[in-house]
Amino acid sequence: MQTINNKNREINDSCYEEKITIQAFESSFALKNEIRKRIMTRKQTHWDILQIYSQGPFIYLIFKKEV
Repeated sequence: MQTINNKNREINDSCYEEKITIQAFESSFALKNEIRKRIMTRKQTHWDILQIYSQGPFIYLIFKKEV
């Protein structure tokens, strides 16, 4: 499995990671909307969601470039 640094940056040519701080949102509804917005924004630029996971107070979204 590829090691991914926990920063908002490109990992390599085909993967990208975004980090969302959970406490920045006042409700789970607002957090879910932010996640949807980020996924849809990436989808429009031809990135597919590869993985979503949480670690501590963060949610990480891993995207992979469409082939």
